[in-house]
Amino acid sequence: MSTEVNYLILFDKKIFQFSGVERFSALIGLAEGIKVDNEKSEIIFNSSIFSYSLTSEGDRFKNHETELFDLQIESRKNEQDVENLFQLLREIRIIVSNQKGTITPVFDGVSAYYAEKAYPIIHHIENLMRKLYTKFTLVQLGPKWVDSIPNEVGVSSKVLPNGHNPLYDFDFITISELLFKDYPTKQIDSVVLTNIKKGTISPEDIEAYMPTSNWERYFSEMVDCESKYLENRWKKLYSLRNKIAHNKLFSKSDLSDVKKISEEVKLKLNQALETISSANVETVSLPTPKDTEVLEGELCQDSTPTVEAEDSDNNLGGLVTLALVGAFLGAIARA
Repeated sequence: MSTEVNYLILFDKKIFQFSGVERFSALIGLAEGIKVDNEKSEIIFNSSIFSYSLTSEGDRFKNHETELFDLQIESRKNEQDVENLFQLLREIRIIVSNQKGTITPVFDGVSAYYAEKAYPIIHHIENLMRKLYTKFTLVQLGPKWVDSIPNEVGVSSKVLPNGHNPLYDFDFITISELLFKDYPTKQIDSVVLTNIKKGTISPEDIEAYMPTSNWERYFSEMVDCESKYLENRWKKLYSLRNKIAHNKLFSKSDLSDVKKISEEVKLKLNQALETISSANVETVSLPTPKDTEVLEGELCQDSTPTVEAEDSDNNLGGLVTLALVGAFLGAIARA
């Protein structure tokens, strides 16, 4: 198999001094380390031999003020030749830039080569994240493990056919939200607010109402790693994954980043997986259903009942906002 690259190269005839295929190919051959053999239609660079084709549309469009070259280079599909092709293309881009020309990639097999190398790595790390969440919650909750998926992340149906894992319906970035998205396991209602006012709720009890990620709840003490460390790296992998998914230019440097970041993430996920069987987790809290009566229904009504003046101290009123309550709960939890 081979790796192909196709460039369309455009020059302004008024300033370009190497018009025609022979003169332009000779210009390319002047670069250090590049040898052009027009008879064999080959370019030799760093001991790699590439077949190439160079045609000009200049003769066809004599009245145009530009000259268009169609350059195609083909490499054997092995790591050394592809790396040499990558460097050769960089030299060609420098030559074109020095002549004030422009390059439009029509087909970039080098990007495809590196993307093909990167995809299995990303695929593996994505499924490793699924494995960690599924295995942990299934061990802790049994058949109810699906109910542990936060409402903020969402699942279309929790009545699933046998053998189906809903996590495979989630895309790459949503998988990370299972571990890193902050959410409360209990919703604030009027009873909680009353207990806060009375001072009868402890910081330990407040924790269930504080948005926290599953990683911080269950894994941070078992694995020496903060959730932000993994979350930030997962976002970088997501960006690199999108380059592959949307056929963006993908370089050797991108492949190196995928390898490096994936190894960092895999190390922490594997450490977490090793702790599952021995994890001393008393309970896994399930998210409160969305239709549970929450603070908004209590405090954000358009109209509030009339309250006698002497009872106003005991009424929490419609003036309390979610932001203030959140800040207050945070202060209590940190105390």
